[in-house]
Amino acid sequence: MSTYLDPRFSYVPDLLMRVRWTEIEESIALYSESLIIVPTSAQPPVPKKAHVEESSYAKFVQSKRLSVGGNSIQAEMASYKALVVAGRPALDSDPVTFWRAHRERFPLLQRIALHFLSPTQSSAIVERLFRWESVYKNYVTTSL
Repeated sequence: MSTYLDPRFSYVPDLLMRVRWTEIEESIALYSESLIIVPTSAQPPVPKKAHVEESSYAKFVQSKRLSVGGNSIQAEMASYKALVVAGRPALDSDPVTFWRAHRERFPLLQRIALHFLSPTQSSAIVERLFRWESVYKNYVTTSL
């Protein structure tokens, strides 16, 4: 996913060995569904008025709202592909700067990109991992 989200390398022909770009797009779409954040409020939302009979126009508008929300990541990916293929950034450019500059155009992809391309602010996770690895290694060594 990081290669896809780095505009310097995404959609470069023959860059990936055994994976196709369409498979990565599917992974991004699945991952974006897990990132939808529903804001919580202290007060419950006001219940909507129940309509006894909805017009066909209201049903049409509601179906379009649902379809646009579901396809927005696909639309962003298609627009991103067109942008990157038309003019790829320089190899020495910063991908995080690219995503910050295009945050209005690609809001969902920008959030995913910053998640994957930004390093953690703490090395505590890595330190814990190495500590547990050394504990395990000592345990295995003493067990022999």
